[in-house]
Amino acid sequence: MINPGCLFSIVKKNEKQLELDLQFPVGSYWFDGHFPGNPIVPGIAFVFFIKNCFIESFCLPKESVVNVVSARFKKIVKPEVPLHAILNLLTDSEVSFRILEKVSGKIVATGKLEIH
Repeated sequence: MINPGCLFSIVKKNEKQLELDLQFPVGSYWFDGHFPGNPIVPGIAFVFFIKNCFIESFCLPKESVVNVVSARFKKIVKPEVPLHAILNLLTDSEVSFRILEKVSGKIVATGKLEIH
């Protein structure tokens, strides 16, 4: 299981790219305390999700450490919003990501992670 607290399905996968549809359901633990009465997906939830997808999809050790090279969170995301994530393998230890609202196509988050 890549990430409890997030529903996802793999749309496309090859040796250099992974595309997924994802959604954070209302009851997800990511919303505990973030924020009561007005829940939004915390940026760390995206980083955690991307890290775990990268590790599992490209068969890296589960205890790998992540270094956030860059991350931009451009749009607030509420529970149940359909999202689309695109991960590009740049090197054996580096991945770039882009997360979009599935319906509007608006960019939600972008960034780059190194995994060691």
